[in-house]
Amino acid sequence: MPTPGGTFLRALDELSDAWSKGDDLGVRQASEKAWLAVVEATDSYLLAKHNISVPLDRTAHMERRKYLRATDRGDLEVTYGHLADTLHGDVFYFGESVGKNTMRTFLEEAADFIEQTTGVGGLQGVVQRITV
Repeated sequence: MPTPGGTFLRALDELSDAWSKGDDLGVRQASEKAWLAVVEATDSYLLAKHNISVPLDRTAHMERRKYLRATDRGDLEVTYGHLADTLHGDVFYFGESVGKNTMRTFLEEAADFIEQTTGVGGLQGVVQRITV
């Protein structure tokens, strides 16, 4: 089973490759993979820290937000919602062309979220080293 950190690093590799080729679809796919890493980190956090298993059905997104809001780390729900709107919504679904600095900011936020929820470190530093 993939780990959130592993999925996130793969997203960064794919993004670097897409940027170097000017591949807008590749950027969108890498953004969605980074979002997947956030989802994996959320599910892992909820299960490990709160013994909550998120249902894998159409209510999953809503349930994750509800469960995060109810934990002692309700701030994570705000970040989760922001990343859902930006990485998942704006960049992947709507194909919004964001600048590289904006995309790096989104990825730094995702890296911080993953680090906080999983205890994996060093992801933010990797974001800074993405080559174009």
